Amino acid sequence: MDTDAPPLSPTHGSDTLPSAERAFVTNDDDSATATAVVAAAQRIAERLLAEAAESESRGHYSVEAHEEMLAAGLYTITVPRMFGGSQLPLPVHTRVVIELAKGDGGSAWCFSLAAGHSITATAFWPESVQAELFAADGNFLAPHQFAHGGSVVPGERDGMPGLIVNGTYPFSSGIPFSTHLMVNSPVTDGELAPYDVTFVVPRSDYAILDNWSGAFGMKASGSNAAVLTDVFVPMERVYDYGRAQPSASSHGTELHGSSMYLGGLDAYHPAGIAAVIVGEARGALREFEEIMGRSKSGRSASSKLHDADFQQTFGLALELVDSAEALVMSSVSAYLSACEAAVTTGVPLASDQVRRIGGLGQSGGRFAAEAIDMLFAHVGSLHVIDGTRMQRIQRNALMYRTHGRMQQRANAAGIARSYWGIAEPA
Repeated sequence: MDTDAPPLSPTHGSDTLPSAERAFVTNDDDSATATAVVAAAQRIAERLLAEAAESESRGHYSVEAHEEMLAAGLYTITVPRMFGGSQLPLPVHTRVVIELAKGDGGSAWCFSLAAGHSITATAFWPESVQAELFAADGNFLAPHQFAHGGSVVPGERDGMPGLIVNGTYPFSSGIPFSTHLMVNSPVTDGELAPYDVTFVVPRSDYAILDNWSGAFGMKASGSNAAVLTDVFVPMERVYDYGRAQPSASSHGTELHGSSMYLGGLDAYHPAGIAAVIVGEARGALREFEEIMGRSKSGRSASSKLHDADFQQTFGLALELVDSAEALVMSSVSAYLSACEAAVTTGVPLASDQVRRIGGLGQSGGRFAAEAIDMLFAHVGSLHVIDGTRMQRIQRNALMYRTHGRMQQRANAAGIARSYWGIAEPA
């Protein structure tokens, strides 16, 4: 890491755009809580920045950072009040991810992909299961695994029907501090075959391999593999994901009285991931500004901050990051508005609507990654060697681009099919 790293708080212009999440906080108590968790995220981001190299080495953020997040209520932002959570609007969680990522994107990825799935859990499962999932004071930290890494077959235990799971599930980002694991997988036999189901298991049902090393980027993301050996999952904790039909209600909307819990994973999940790279891009801007401020421009006595060439790079990158943040926050805001309309009218979310909302998040992530490219290319070779913040940010951005959820061309093809009324390929 470069010495004399810049503070995360702005010294000149505003560091962020006006907070879009405030429009969805409707009472004074929630406003105070939202303000507190964002402020806590900003404080914890300073720790994440200071510990970034150590976090990369160990593969996830420190126990101390975890305990700070726990104490500040960052893990329960969107958890229902019934189970001890704050039940704040999704944009507040998204803002917290951005703030954490200003310190370290890998650590923010670890946080987001563990703490960002309470909406999915409340939408998919009934009250009895939710009571189990949120039993630890509402702290539900569960990676949602889509890698098909094992065998999932029908079975029973003590006369109770369910699924028997054996397999290794790699890249389970956020798993080091997890309380549960959610897995999407096809069932290989029985009446559910060959459709995908989503099931959830408690921490006691899986082992975590110490194998998150050698990655190019996102080294602090806690993307270890999970191993399930002869694990029985009762049908109550199985959601028939592959055959689920669009609905204007869910377990979550009915139980908690909030349309936010309708579901629509493909709408809100991309923004939760893209928020990481938006915060990372904000960090890149601050790092670039600090480096230019202490670097001389040619033979001039002035710093590079006064050089039009570097001003242009910074200005263009800032425009991209502002646009990226606006798109990501717009995506989660659009999700809330669409859910409210669906619950109110009884008309389910349409597939093209879900994809286009998700596309806003994907576009935001792409703009942020492009801004990082621009800053990285112009900062100078001295500042991208091993151990520098700018190199770490670029590595994280490149790793981000490989994530399946962020493959925008695949989503774009689906948007076009929905828009034109063309059937999905078999």
